[in-house]
Parts: sequence; structure tokens; C-alpha cells
Amino acid sequence: MQSIQLYIEDQRVELFADESVSLTQTIQNVKDIGSIFTDFSKSFSVPASKSNNLIFKHYYNSDIDAAYSFIANDTVSARIELNWRTFRKGFIALDGVQMKDNKAYAYKVTFFGETIDLKNKLKETKLSTVFQGVGTYDHTYNVSNVKTGLSSSLFSGKIRYPLISHSERFFFDSGSHNAGDRNLHYDESGGGSGSHNHGVQYTDLKPAIRLDAILDAIEDYADIEFERSGQSFFNSTTNFIINSFYLWMSRVKGPIGLNVSGTAAVNMPITSVNFSNASPNQWDPTNQGSISTTAPYSRFVDGLWTVRAKALDMFGGGTGHYYQATFTVVTSQQVTIQIEDASGTVLASASGTGTLSIVGALSTNQWLFGETKTARFRVTSTDPAVAFTPTIEFLYRSFTTSGSTNYITTVTGSDIQPNGAVSDIVVADQMPDIKVVDFLTGIFKMFNLTAFVQDDGKIMVQKLDTFYSGGTEYDISEFVETTNSQIDFAIPYQEIAFRYQKPQTFLSVNFNEINNKVFGDLENATTDSADVETSNRGNKYVVTLPFGKMLYERLNDLNGGALSLHQYGYCTDKDQNPTNIAPLMLLIDPQITGYNTSLSFYNGTSTGTAAKLTTYNMPSNVWYYIGGSAPNTLNFGEEIDEYEGTVNSNSLFEKFYKNYIVDTFDSRRRLTKITAYLPLRILLNYTLADTFVINNRKYKINSITTDLKSGKSELELLNEI
Repeated sequence: MQSIQLYIEDQRVELFADESVSLTQTIQNVKDIGSIFTDFSKSFSVPASKSNNLIFKHYYNSDIDAAYSFIANDTVSARIELNWRTFRKGFIALDGVQMKDNKAYAYKVTFFGETIDLKNKLKETKLSTVFQGVGTYDHTYNVSNVKTGLSSSLFSGKIRYPLISHSERFFFDSGSHNAGDRNLHYDESGGGSGSHNHGVQYTDLKPAIRLDAILDAIEDYADIEFERSGQSFFNSTTNFIINSFYLWMSRVKGPIGLNVSGTAAVNMPITSVNFSNASPNQWDPTNQGSISTTAPYSRFVDGLWTVRAKALDMFGGGTGHYYQATFTVVTSQQVTIQIEDASGTVLASASGTGTLSIVGALSTNQWLFGETKTARFRVTSTDPAVAFTPTIEFLYRSFTTSGSTNYITTVTGSDIQPNGAVSDIVVADQMPDIKVVDFLTGIFKMFNLTAFVQDDGKIMVQKLDTFYSGGTEYDISEFVETTNSQIDFAIPYQEIAFRYQKPQTFLSVNFNEINNKVFGDLENATTDSADVETSNRGNKYVVTLPFGKMLYERLNDLNGGALSLHQYGYCTDKDQNPTNIAPLMLLIDPQITGYNTSLSFYNGTSTGTAAKLTTYNMPSNVWYYIGGSAPNTLNFGEEIDEYEGTVNSNSLFEKFYKNYIVDTFDSRRRLTKITAYLPLRILLNYTLADTFVINNRKYKINSITTDLKSGKSELELLNEI
């Protein structure tokens, strides 16, 4: 019998002497191939003793002020020890309190492993939220930046502009030149001027952000850290895909600033206020208060205005923060100006044409010392070319018994950015509408990844094959109860399908209608692969990603029919109207063009003269540079490489799922259920990557449920093939 110790936030919890604590562990269950698991316990009870009542803050008493009550709608850090040695770290959730004779008798709790913390911290958080106020990759949306982002990159490769058109169809014609059209051919003799000023226009493109930049933002927001070295999938030194893997920042259909109905709804959060020219400069929020815990305090950083008032005192003293924002609009279209808090709740707004004003207080409760408030200004318009002259008065009012004094700073004109439609790319506002948990789960499902928390607290993410290769062997033959065991049929499904979201773009929809299959999907992985045995039992299991899939087009030269070096994406529906696509993960391959095949960029040299681009960021479903090996794809099944025109079978299934699926569907595979009494030296050290050996036969752990007091473990084991 083991002695169990439970700690909640380093406070030891008293346990019932006869209470059983049972913990279930599984990393990838054959019964649920597409899911990622963590440790969890069956609910168990701890006594409502004097010390436990203090830990759980007398949760049974609903009259206790919420500020001092135990937070049961979240988990708290915990650890389980066996014989005073750490067994598992994780989190405890309080499920309820058992009452007897109107007195608290026991607290019912559940223990979860550490990887659940990621989901707890992120909850319903969307990708746009983790970038809110960051500003690291925000940039001016203009010819110069987009040209650099298309031909090379911005921010050391973190931002690129792939050749994906949100509305216009590109073509390549070396024999025709008309100013302003989307002919990508750059005529060396024409020099890009006059009728040769054509090609990609900067407003045709939207940016893409690299995966590691997204991971950085998630880490900072959730206060977590992914392992980026060693055998981590996120190690960009050994896993080349990380350097080429991007999320296309398309939140709505059509140009940046158009809403889902196709009408103009330009969305412009104020991202920068420069106080150096403010007048009168009596009160500059960038200089008022240097420490956020003292008052008064005010800062305007990356579009977020944060203030902290001084509380009213017994003598009537205090401070307050106020604003008056006026926008003189150069348009006849409807415009809305507003100020909103950090959650997006509108505090004040005005709509109309001409000159609009909003006036109000960014007030804190002056009786609650130390409270802060955060807000931002925003402009929306029905005119995608709207321009305006902004003026914002920041007012700091000091109260005393003898009256109040106002300190006003007025900022106007170009010192406030943006002062027109889409002059800046604010990453937070361009992120596709997807929750962070769904985004990460999609990446995990795409590459058949698994995750666990290391001893140093970092989250290790690995391919499943890599995870299992790092395990050790334990011979548990002598600990197995031989009186009773069960060997079951282990193939749980008849077939397995792998899918992206429903086709939405022009070429993908047409491919589906012509071929009666979805490009990139693998509908019958267990029947289409010669190495996977089939089964007539069970249902169909579908692994579905939250991501869209785009079929790219390599252009022919309309003057002679030869293939050009230009491949692009066309984000329109089957009727060639702008459409939005589910969040698009793509590979970006810097493509080099040659003489007379350079890409033409409209107005890229100066107004009226196109620029010649000898490299461009080609969108692709294939990545080519992996230690000299054959190109690999983001397609689940065998497909034709859009650029090369050849069949590529190095699919996601082949590279990341096949070994696991082949083993799962092997007719020799069995699911063995046994009971074992594992000693402490194994319980404290085994991982789910390890192999258990029973009478010279090797088994992977499908799941293991252990009674921590007795050491009795119910194991589901899969025999190694």
C-alpha cells in the first residue's frame, strides 16, 4: 500500500484514510485517433476538516463575498505524491460539497494533468485577442511594404505577402501589354512604364504570418512556453517546415476592410498617437506617471490608452481622465467614431458625415484605489477610401477642496494614425476568426502531434512516432495478475477519413465537381492505402481540420502556351466573386524568376511605372527543401503538385499517420486488458511513451488507470507489430 499526499497550491490537503484515488492516463487512444488526452482522475472526496475548509475557503457558504471565495469555475495547481515522492503535477477542480446534517462533510474534487492548463488558460480566446495591443508586426499598408513582403519578407521572415489574390484574376501574357491590368509579365524592353505599367497591385494582396510568430504571441498571452529545441516539432533548425509555414491573414472576403456582405466597412483602430507636437503640452500621457501602480498614470501604447486615477481622499482630493475626440471626415459616406474598452464594449460613439465628436470620461472608480481602465479609439466607414482629420483632447482633471484644475493636451492631424482607410495593417484586426485552442488542435491533427509538459515546465510537442521512439522498456511480468485478463478485437473503425473544411474557392470547387473528390482530403485512408488492412466492422472515423484548403494555379503564357514561373491563389467562389476561406495554412516558397519571366508589380518603381520582381513568395501545398528529400505536401492524400504537374504521394498521411494507422489496422493487433500491481519504482518513473514487456511480448500503453493507494492498475495494452 502506498501513502498518498495531495497538495493544492503547495498546501497539503487532508485525505480520508480509506479514500481511493484513481488516475487514468492516455496520450493517444486507439479508440479516438484524432484526439489529444491528458491525465485525469475519477472524482474523489476529501474531508471538510478545519484545514481543508481554509484551503477551499468554506465554499459551501454562499454568503461569503465572491472576492474571498474559492474559485470553482477554474482549476488550481496541484500535485500528487506517493510515499512523499512526486507522482504527477497538474490541477484540481472542485466539483461540489457533500453536506450532512446541514454541515459540510466532504469536498468532491477531480485531478487533471498539466497539459489541461493550456486549454484552461486559453478558454474561448481567439487569435486576434492574443495579438491585441502587441503591435510587433503591424506595418503601413502601402506599395513599398507590400512589394518588399511579396519579393522578400518583412520582420525577418515573420510576415510575407504570398501571391494570393482576394478578388482579381491574374494572367501571364508575354505578347500583350495594357496599363492597369493584372498581366504578371514584365517586359524587359518596355521598362514597366506606359502600357507596360501593369501586374500585381498592392491592394490585391493580404499578408501572412509565420507559425512561430503566432506561437510567440500565444506564449506571451497565456504565460506558457513551448519547447523549441531537441526533438520538438517546433524546432525550426531541424524541422524545415516551421520556416515556411504561414497563416494567411484574411478575416473577411475581398479587399482588406470589406465585410462579409461585400459592402465597404473599413475598420480602423487608432494605433498611434504622437505627443511631441501636442498643444498645449501641459499634460502628456506618455510622461504622466512612470509606474503603473501609482496615480496619476496614463499611457498610450500600440493603440491602447491605459489610465489609473487617484482615489478620492477624506479632504476631497482626486483625479480623473477625460477625452474629446473630433474627426472631420472627407467623405459623403456614413462614418462611425467610437471609444471602446479592452473587451470591445463601446463606451461612446457618434455616426454620420462631416464633423463628428465624442466626449466622455475614461473613469475609474475613485473609491477603489489602484483600479485601471484601458480603451482604444476606432473609426469605421462605408467608404473604403475615407480620409479624415482627427483631433483628440486628452484631459486630466485634478480635484481639490477648492475646486478642480484641467490639464489639456490636444493632438491633431498626422500625429494620429491611421487618418485614413487601411493605412496600417494591424495584425490583431486582420487575424482570421478562430479560437487559439482550435488553431493549435488543428496543427496537432494535421501532423499527428502529441504534447506533454516537461519537468522544466515547457510544453513539448512531438510527432507521435518521435514520442514513442523516446520511451524505455519495463518488464512487468511478475506484477501481472494472471487469474483474469481479456484480449479484444482492436480495430475500432471500418475506415478513416482526413478532411479540411468544405471547398470554398474557385479552383477547389471546380476540382470537386469535375473529379468527384475534394482536393487535399483523404476520404478512405484504410482502403486507399495498400499497406493498411481493411475491416468491415465499426464506423467511419473522420479527422477534420479547422483550416481551409486552396488549390493553386500555375499560369500558362497566353502567348504560346508555355508554362510561366508564376503560381498564385485565387480566393473567389465558383462564380468568381470574392469569398472568404476558412483559416488558410499554407507553405510559402520563395520562387526565383528568370529573364523575361520576371513578375510585374504595378506602380512599384514610381507612380506610372511597374517594378520588376525577380523573386516572389509563391503560395504552395508543397515544401521542397527538407534535407534533400523528396517534396512533402500539406495534402492528406496523393495529389498532383500544382507547380510541377506530377503526382506527389508524400502526403500528411504517409509522413505522419501511416505507421500508427498501419499498426492499428493490422489483423495481428490485439487490445489486451490486464490487471497489474505496479511497484513504486515503475509508478513514479514510467511515461506513456514507454513499452511494457510481459512474458517477452512488447506492448504500447493505450491507457492505464491506477488506484494510487493499492498500486492496482487496469491496463489497456496494444501489442507491438
